[in-house]
Amino acid sequence: PDPVLARVGDEPVTASQLEREFTDRHAGHARFLGGESEVREFLDKVIDRRLLLQEAYRLGLDRVPAVATAADAWAENRAVEWLLDREITARARPSEAAIRAAWEERTTTLYRVSQIVVATREEAERLAAELRAGADFGELALEHSTARSRFAHGALGEVGWGTMSPEWEAVVFALAPGETSAPFASPEGWQLVRLEARRSVEKPDFAMARGRIAKILETRARADRRQQYGAELWKRYRVQAAPEAALEPAALTRLQASAPATVLYRWQGGELDLGTFATGLDLAALAAQPAPAARAELERLLRLTVNDALVRLEVRARRVVAEPSLAPELRHHREGLMESVLYADHVLKGVTIPEARIRAWYDEHRDELKSPERRRTSQILVGSLEEAAALRQRWVTGEAFAELAKAASRDPVSAAQGGDLGWITAAETPPEFAAVLSLPAGAVTMPIRSQLGWHLIQVTEIEPAAAESFAQAHDRIRERLFEEEKRARRAEWVRRLREVTPVTIDQRAIERFVASLERSGAAPPAHPVAPVHP
Repeated sequence: PDPVLARVGDEPVTASQLEREFTDRHAGHARFLGGESEVREFLDKVIDRRLLLQEAYRLGLDRVPAVATAADAWAENRAVEWLLDREITARARPSEAAIRAAWEERTTTLYRVSQIVVATREEAERLAAELRAGADFGELALEHSTARSRFAHGALGEVGWGTMSPEWEAVVFALAPGETSAPFASPEGWQLVRLEARRSVEKPDFAMARGRIAKILETRARADRRQQYGAELWKRYRVQAAPEAALEPAALTRLQASAPATVLYRWQGGELDLGTFATGLDLAALAAQPAPAARAELERLLRLTVNDALVRLEVRARRVVAEPSLAPELRHHREGLMESVLYADHVLKGVTIPEARIRAWYDEHRDELKSPERRRTSQILVGSLEEAAALRQRWVTGEAFAELAKAASRDPVSAAQGGDLGWITAAETPPEFAAVLSLPAGAVTMPIRSQLGWHLIQVTEIEPAAAESFAQAHDRIRERLFEEEKRARRAEWVRRLREVTPVTIDQRAIERFVASLERSGAAPPAHPVAPVHP
């Protein structure tokens, strides 16, 4: 049961509502750490918000066009998520038996492979013929392949199940050692893959491997189910490509300028025209890619666009927005929009912070307004303590730190700038580099270890802390005073609403709720507190 902890007028405030509000305000952290005292304190905040939202409803803010439009759009997007989770994600979760079977059958073999990747089927067929005629695989890879592996003469090293796509594995894992595949299409292009060798390995520990195996199975099952569900929707809504549209990147680029209303796809209940599809899409850049890759990417983007429209039709046809489990989320989001309008158009209407008030606050707190000390630093990053010590000794004997950084640092970005890292403050300095904050300009730290390796840090410049000018502090002061005014206005509204709205608190329900948190480990033991009355 969802206990009622309080009532604001006739509206109940339940435990689940309290926990939802607590989670929202604490960035996903949903534990009441202070026991009953914290529950009571936060319950008062929720009551105050309900008072304001009841006033927002009374003012009709749920019917304001901006609120209604934004809330409806969010509700449809959330309904799409709900439907896809039910139709795809929930159906893709692997069973324990499937996970264990994959562990038994798929984790005992590694495959050493080499590949050639080219743009077209014709080029792949030509290279396959050269291989059959005795050409060297590695030399062809180095000369023709577009993959990074060309620099290793096509060698990919050892791969195991789950490393590559299922389609790639189906082709390559079926080869005999020394055998080269026929050309086959992949997202990277047309491939020729040679299986150099395979070797057996011991199965990994099941407990350690289980998570990765489950993720591989779920990812693959989700992709299969996504494709299957898309096909179901295309059949249900009778999707057809318009005969007048040539679905080629170059052709669509020409049509984009002359006939943006050209229909690309039609279905029962809607259509997709070129202008809508091409919004935000650079068709000319797509057409400039190699033809097979450009065509594949165009088909992928078109299918995604059509699928999104079909899922939204399905959401409306199945009235997913009315799904009871979604009601609290939809209401919560709509009320957040209403609350924003209530503040903007009512609670804070006409609120301004005069320049004189900003100036007065600045004059009163001038001594507190200081920009922190800043230090400009440079670094040399190496792999061992010995390297770092040797480089520091070379600096001690007169070599320039910047030249040492260019020659020896393993951080290519800072090395290109002579080690320069830019300006930092104490607040931005990780604890392991705290020694930098006490060095004089020009000095270099002793070697410092981090997860990246061993660092030498030089302080090249120091900019002392300085008082902020009025212009520098102006916007921050204005924001601070505005927040103070907002809190004061809100408190006044809440005070007046409490005067006219009965608020009751069920102390016994609160005690039972706190006890349930303690039993679940969500709160420490409660301490008695004095009753709080509105």
